[in-house]
This record gives sequence, C-alpha cells and structure tokens, in this order.
Amino acid sequence: MFLKRAIREALSVLEDSSCFRFIPRTNQRDFLFIDMQEGCFSFVGKVGGRQLLSLAAGCLHDYIIWHEVMHALGLEHEHQRPDRDKFIRIHWENVEPDKHLNFEKIPHADVDLYHTYDYHSLMHYDGTAFGKTDTDTGDPMTTMEPLRDGVELTDNFELTKFDVEKLQILSKCEKKSKFVN
Repeated sequence: MFLKRAIREALSVLEDSSCFRFIPRTNQRDFLFIDMQEGCFSFVGKVGGRQLLSLAAGCLHDYIIWHEVMHALGLEHEHQRPDRDKFIRIHWENVEPDKHLNFEKIPHADVDLYHTYDYHSLMHYDGTAFGKTDTDTGDPMTTMEPLRDGVELTDNFELTKFDVEKLQILSKCEKKSKFVN
C-alpha cells in the first residue's frame, strides 16, 4: 500500500507541473509498468508496449520517482548533454569503471538544448555519483566538478524551473507549477 501511495503522490506532482496524466492501465497497448526490481531505472522515452520502470525499496522517494518517470517521458541526464564540457568537468579517473556509460555524452538529436544548463535539475547527478571509494577517507571520490564558481553539485530533491519547463514542452502545455524551487 505504501508503494502505491508513494508513487501516486509523486505522479500527482508531475501532473500538476505539466499536462501529463497518469491513469491505471485498463487495455492500453502502451503503458508504464512499475516494478520493484534491483535498482532505480527506466528506459528513456516511449518504447511501446509494456515499458518497465524499476523502483527498488531504496528508490521510493519523490525525487527518485520523479527522476525515473522523467526518463520514461523522454528526458535525459543534464550532465550528459553534448555541451556539458562548458559547464562541468568529468573526473573519469574517479568514476567506477563499469559506470562510465552514465557520464557519456548523448548526441544533439536526443537532448533538448533550448535551456540553460541546470546544475540543480533532478536529471543531474551529484558530484560524487558512481565515484570510486577514497581509500584514505572511505568517501566517494569527486566524479563531476562544476566550472562555475559558487555552484555545488549536491543531491537535488525538487523540480527546478527548467525541469518543469521541459515537462511542459514534452506535454505540449504551459501551466503554473507550485512545485518549482
């Protein structure tokens, strides 16, 4: 019951910020199938038919649900934009070897470049995401560093103005959102 309520509440925020509507499946050919598999993940954009979105037990936070659903709706990671090198530096040497794919640039055709780079987007990883463990401190190492002074890459727990604008572009509408930080 908690799982369904957490997902429903998170989806309602996305509905209130865009013109997307999430309804229980009846006989729709294309649908989002939310399951508790290992990890938090989703395909990016509509794949057709049954589309898996995984929310393991540790994924049941609003911001993680939003992140994965936003992938399903078509949004990519901000830090994978083709122009990201103007805004952040990737410390490849600190990234876990099997996680490099999470930092590869995505081609222009797959990414919306009509917005300012959003360091605080829900679609941007924090600065130590998938970092190797520092043997001296036991902490994850820095994997991304902002090139703008005064910016920190921390966990992002809220929709930003640009997140909402992108959702509105994808859902072809404009509406005021009370959920923007």
